[in-house]
Formats: sequence, structure tokens, C-alpha cells
Amino acid sequence: GDMVKAKLYVVKGADPEKVRARFNETAAKLAPSLKGKPPAETLIVVEGLAGPTLKFETSVIAAKK
Repeated sequence: GDMVKAKLYVVKGADPEKVRARFNETAAKLAPSLKGKPPAETLIVVEGLAGPTLKFETSVIAAKK
């Protein structure tokens, strides 16, 4: 399938643009078809996540053509 939507939860104080860029870079390495067309994206800044050392969390939706 293709990744069609990504939600990125970023901890307050982390650089959201760096997290977003790193996510898209890694996603493109794992799924080369994303290189030219990244998925729709929502970025949400949060106070904290499940673990105190976590800086971001992601949730993605993939669809099969």
C-alpha cells in the first residue's frame, strides 16, 4: 500500500520542522515511492508522550490501490 496520511505528534520544545524533515527523509528511504509525493500530514505539538524520553510519535494511514 501507499502511505496517504501521517499524523506527527511532537513534544513541546522539540523543533517540529526538524522532526518533520527527518520523518519524511526516513519514510522515503523505506518507501521510495514517497520521495516525489509525500503523504498528507498533520503536525500536533503536545505537552508529553507515553515515555519521558520520547520526542515524537507518528500515526499513519496506508491505502492499497
